[in-house]
Amino acid sequence: MFLNLMEDKIRRYADELQISINNLSILLSFSGGIDSTVLADILNILKNKYKFRLYFIHFNHNYHSKSAEMEKYCELFSDLKKLKLIVTNFNFSNKNNFESI
Repeated sequence: MFLNLMEDKIRRYADELQISINNLSILLSFSGGIDSTVLADILNILKNKYKFRLYFIHFNHNYHSKSAEMEKYCELFSDLKKLKLIVTNFNFSNKNNFESI
């Protein structure tokens, strides 16, 4: 079901851009959580079917105790799928509410 929904969404997006689906480039912000992992997996299935370009980016805010583990998971997942992962690390001096910076 979700695969079909995403496939339709990508087809419509390519149509809006007036390009072939195999000419798309998609950059997914990949946190390593369950939602982004499922989305990454679905996009990878569709990438293999349609041959568009797919890349991941992981923003490590170094905010919680699992930040390094999440980054490592994203690296392992990307390696397993043979997809490029860009990792950007942030270190905020004000850890109370870094989103307000």
